[in-house]
Amino acid sequence: MSNIHLINFDEEITEWVAKHKGLYRRYIDDLIIVFPTTPSEGVANTYVDKIMELIKNHKSYGLEVQTKKTEIRLYRNRKIYDTDVRNASLDYLGLIIDSKNVELREKARLNITKELIEKQK
Repeated sequence: MSNIHLINFDEEITEWVAKHKGLYRRYIDDLIIVFPTTPSEGVANTYVDKIMELIKNHKSYGLEVQTKKTEIRLYRNRKIYDTDVRNASLDYLGLIIDSKNVELREKARLNITKELIEKQK
């Protein structure tokens, strides 16, 4: 049901992100927004402020940011950076992605292992 409520949000943020030559994807409550930019804290903060404003405008539809699960990342020349412009990884949909590797998050690995064991019983 939340997908229906968030159609306007998806359209609004997709349009804004596209204006900045970025990419936006949402799967249920996992969002990812990627901007091709020169890594700098100022640029990241400008984007974050606008995204938070868009989210705030749609809060009545149940859209809430879990700051504990929120990561801000910059991407340039096939490398992922945090807002302090240090090498970083990205955690999205059970995957940990860095500049060289894509791995399953530990919790996802354990769930798959558990399911395989259950199926063998």
